[in-house]
Amino acid sequence: MSKIKLEVGKTYINREGEEVKITSCDGGYSHPYRGSDGQWYAENGKWGYDSQEFPADLIEEAPETRHTFTIPDGTKGINVSKEGNRIVVEMVPEKEPKPEPGDVMVNENGSVYIFKEVVGYGNHNYYARVGKSGRLSFEWTCNSGRPATPEEVQPLWDALKKAGKRWNAETMQVEDVPEEEPKPGDVLVNEQGSVYIFQSVRGNGEFHNHYAWLGENGMLSMLRLCYPGRPATPEEAQPLFDALKKAGKRWNPETMQVEDVPEVDAAERCRIMDYLQGYANNVTWNHEQLCWLIEQYLRHKEAK
Repeated sequence: MSKIKLEVGKTYINREGEEVKITSCDGGYSHPYRGSDGQWYAENGKWGYDSQEFPADLIEEAPETRHTFTIPDGTKGINVSKEGNRIVVEMVPEKEPKPEPGDVMVNENGSVYIFKEVVGYGNHNYYARVGKSGRLSFEWTCNSGRPATPEEVQPLWDALKKAGKRWNAETMQVEDVPEEEPKPGDVLVNEQGSVYIFQSVRGNGEFHNHYAWLGENGMLSMLRLCYPGRPATPEEAQPLFDALKKAGKRWNPETMQVEDVPEVDAAERCRIMDYLQGYANNVTWNHEQLCWLIEQYLRHKEAK
């Protein structure tokens, strides 16, 4: 064992293998060095006052330790310093830039908003905000957030569009989207929850004529009038097409008519039944097998 001479800032090993860092030296006569364990030591590392060996005696310098680490995302830089025989590595996080008016943010509550300004207690005023529930609001205050990703921003644009509004980044305003005159065949939805295929404007625009209309209660009607509405989203339009299908009808955008879905005639039905007699008696078919069977029938029909 080599002799040691304690120095402030260095780390040593005691007889029990524990590390002790020398934190200060008060210049005392016999044991002036104070360790991180709260004990006092002589310059040669002895804890006791005689030649007896004690577990707390510092007997050698702690070896240098190599560490492998991963630099986390958002690290702006790394500070490296030396404390005695120890290397201290400090990750310096990158500070998030302060939001500018018009930046789209998202907070811990899942609300997406267009930032306006910082207000008391770190909250943010916003121009427009959509909550996690889909509720849209304007010119109010919410919990502060971070910059939103493009995917996180989309629900806000969708909510504004659905409300007939849009964000103008040049004027820094939420503005109404000018309504376009509906064209015959457009699918609209009104405030009463009715979905309809627009035909024409009735009177001074207080009513619309329609080709087909589905009320919120599920009632289906044709070629009547209803309260005017706005363009329907694909999700809002689907129940109307489902109701037409259930009623054995379909919308033909080429002829601009609601027409009956043609049924397979009785003769064709009999031909199908005759063909299946040789294949499908008391047999269970999976999808792939059914597809093969239909293909075989079509080939058989073409051959005839």
